[in-house]
Amino acid sequence: MAASGFSTKIIFDGTKVPVEQQAISVSIGHFATSRFGWTLTAGAIVHGQIEGRAIDGGGSLGGTISWLWVREQPRRPFVALTGSLSTGLTRGTADDGTARWWSANDLRGGAMLGKTLGTRWVPYATARVFGGPVFWRRGGERVYGGDHYHFSVGAGLTVRLPGQLDLSIEAMPLGEQSAALGVTAHR
Repeated sequence: MAASGFSTKIIFDGTKVPVEQQAISVSIGHFATSRFGWTLTAGAIVHGQIEGRAIDGGGSLGGTISWLWVREQPRRPFVALTGSLSTGLTRGTADDGTARWWSANDLRGGAMLGKTLGTRWVPYATARVFGGPVFWRRGGERVYGGDHYHFSVGAGLTVRLPGQLDLSIEAMPLGEQSAALGVTAHR
């Protein structure tokens, strides 16, 4: 389970449109081997704004594959690679004053470099690149656009708690800005 948010600009016909969204999500995943896994995520968009006007909520759905490219060793960090595909749908008030659907689709690739400190602390650095169309209405016309940045860079920390729980926090201040806080239960 996670709570997250992002802030970016979407470019429609040369115009940068500011967008912010906050969401809660739940995921289920499985590692088929010690190096390869998948995750499915469903979320609820609970707050946000497009061009300074509030959105009416919405939902998201996505899938991720993960591959542990380099295993961690006592003197070597781990390197993990990810690929994901997701979509989000929400309603908001367009610049013509009417409620319209906002649809965003996203294909991402990412890399993470981290190291376990002691047995519980796992700090990491991460970078992602992405793209995908966003559909909206401006000036009464249907438009499509894409993210101004197409990348995000930041860091995170996972804390392994007793009882097979992990607590994670991540901040991505460069490019598309985002933050996430999550709890993971595993067996």
